[in-house]
Amino acid sequence: MTALKVVTFALAAIVLASHPAVAQAPSPISQLDMAAVPRLDDDGVRRVQGLLRQKGFEPGRLDGILGPVTRGAVRAFQERYGLKVGEIDNQTLFALGAADLASATAASN
Repeated sequence: MTALKVVTFALAAIVLASHPAVAQAPSPISQLDMAAVPRLDDDGVRRVQGLLRQKGFEPGRLDGILGPVTRGAVRAFQERYGLKVGEIDNQTLFALGAADLASATAASN
């Protein structure tokens, strides 16, 4: 391996290790409370909206706002798949394919 390749790999490792998504390992699944309702920022809500749409549940505009149309789509998704109907909890995030948005603890009010 040439010196240039070694330096390139070393720099890539440093950049990756400093990236928040890589530097902070998610909570192990065994430690997750599936009923916990994590705090979702606008990007998280927008992602949930996109996933709902991909699965045939119309959330309205993909605007990152958890409004009545999005809440209705979440409830319809939960009902269809036998999930607890209500908030976007960890179980719903797993079912949507967004396990990375799940949190080990519930959001504080």
